[in-house]
Amino acid sequence: SPITNTNAGLMRAKGRPNSQAQMTYIMYEVLSEETGAGSISLRYEMSGNTERVQRAATLIDSGEALLKFGPDGLYYLWVGGRVDVSKAAPGKYGGQFTLEIEYI
Repeated sequence: SPITNTNAGLMRAKGRPNSQAQMTYIMYEVLSEETGAGSISLRYEMSGNTERVQRAATLIDSGEALLKFGPDGLYYLWVGGRVDVSKAAPGKYGGQFTLEIEYI
């Protein structure tokens, strides 16, 4: 969970104090094994807060959000997710997490 799990990834965005940015990210991804023998399904989850207080962060559950930087110009993002390996096979899998931020 990007709100309750202390192992969630943490990113910090920095901008002008009290400014805004539009963020989008890919919520779902399917990784294929190099030979096509299996697949792994990923569901990314994010939360954000103007303070570095994970448990008070707001869940970003639509794949996009308007970020409002705090008075110090910072915004914190936590990344978590769910992994389904029920169709996985031994082998190598690769992918990338895509996050886009448009500074307004």
